[in-house]
Amino acid sequence: MANEGFSGGLEITVGCRTLRSSEAERFSLYANGIECRAREYQFGGVVVQPLRVWKALQKKGD
Repeated sequence: MANEGFSGGLEITVGCRTLRSSEAERFSLYANGIECRAREYQFGGVVVQPLRVWKALQKKGD
């Protein structure tokens, strides 16, 4: 996982396939058996959160 470029955007590489931006944010990730999502965050970072937290933040418009 990384930023697409200097202007941001999320990029996830899985095997030989690269997912970008909205497609990458919909990609299911698992940490300790918990379904998660990733998104770009402040200052060029990427944050991974459990799916239930990710959905709650989207409802709030964050």
